[in-house]
Amino acid sequence: MKKLNKRNHSTRFGAMLLTIGLLISVSQSAEARKHRVNFLSDYNVTTAPFNYGENYGGNSSNPVFNTPQNVLTSPFWTNGDTIYLEPTPVGQSYAGLAITKPAVIIGAGYFLNQNPNVSNDFLSSNLEYVVFNSTSGSSSSGSQILGVNITSQFGIDVNVSNIIIKRCYFNSVAEVNLTYNISNVDILQNFFDNAATPNTATAITSSQFGGVTDLRINYNIFKRCLYLASNNSASGGLVYSAQECKNNTFDVPTAASAPSIRMDCNSFHNNIVKNPSATLSINSGISSSSVTNNTGAAAGQFDYATTAYDNKLVTNMGTLFIAPGSSTDGNYQLQSGVASNYPGLGGGDRGAFGGSIPANRYTLSGLANIPVIYDVYTTGTVVSGTLPIIIKARTIK
Repeated sequence: MKKLNKRNHSTRFGAMLLTIGLLISVSQSAEARKHRVNFLSDYNVTTAPFNYGENYGGNSSNPVFNTPQNVLTSPFWTNGDTIYLEPTPVGQSYAGLAITKPAVIIGAGYFLNQNPNVSNDFLSSNLEYVVFNSTSGSSSSGSQILGVNITSQFGIDVNVSNIIIKRCYFNSVAEVNLTYNISNVDILQNFFDNAATPNTATAITSSQFGGVTDLRINYNIFKRCLYLASNNSASGGLVYSAQECKNNTFDVPTAASAPSIRMDCNSFHNNIVKNPSATLSINSGISSSSVTNNTGAAAGQFDYATTAYDNKLVTNMGTLFIAPGSSTDGNYQLQSGVASNYPGLGGGDRGAFGGSIPANRYTLSGLANIPVIYDVYTTGTVVSGTLPIIIKARTIK
């Protein structure tokens, strides 16, 4: 058996697994084309001799690109196509991307070394930033990004309507930045991380000129503050509204003499606030018929007295969440069958892992809803001239 170069082995193997998953997904949807991007591809169509990513299985008809931007500018691109970002080497990221065409971007997820049966390759798909934009006659409206690790402070800029940001990882400085005069933006099932010494910057920024119509912030895990306001801070400025903010788990830091969560919301339901020192300002207070079925860690976080609102106080969050383990996002799962695990509005648990529809819940490691191969191995014994290979896979909801 040929021995792979050690430096490239992990990324090559991850590419192989993602390629197999890609082939499976192609059979499910033949309308839109799927394009592979590998950080180490030798793709080059600028100077002769041209290369099409042959070192990762590409050819002139089906290239393996080396940047997502190269996909968008290639003659193979059709609006609505899917870009598969294969894992990047440790410490590396794909360069930032500006999109003016409808696209679906799918990465390999994150925390892959912490959760079982999520990947056979622990490398994530790192991307510096994304700008969803428009130009004359072309717009990225209708785009989606899933399972990508956003690595720079520029985060994801949303300058057009109809955008889905789903199952992505944002580090302690990366944010979702929203412009004004747009609508239908979904921020779903993401993990917003913080530094070891937490900062109180908002995970989602807004324009000073206005908010977003039909903004939905659901099933996320927040370790960052959340301010929907014109000045993106805990006080002052104009407060903006979200259509929905439900089934989130807020492990937010404490903001000195100010709320950790500040927003207006038409439907603030089924959320859990884990930090007893955090304060909230929802619809200019905490008591509202739009703020119901939430669980707080301290008095004053919600209106617990109004029975119809069904907000619940759990002063010992250790009785609600599972015992801490080695999984960063898995630690926010709830214990089942305990008294402090109150049902949410519409059924199911509260928090990011709750809700009545499994596909809507937070997904460990941010895996996209495509088949995932998490183990490939061989018996090591050649039988009748062939070497058996065993592949283990599962479908993510």
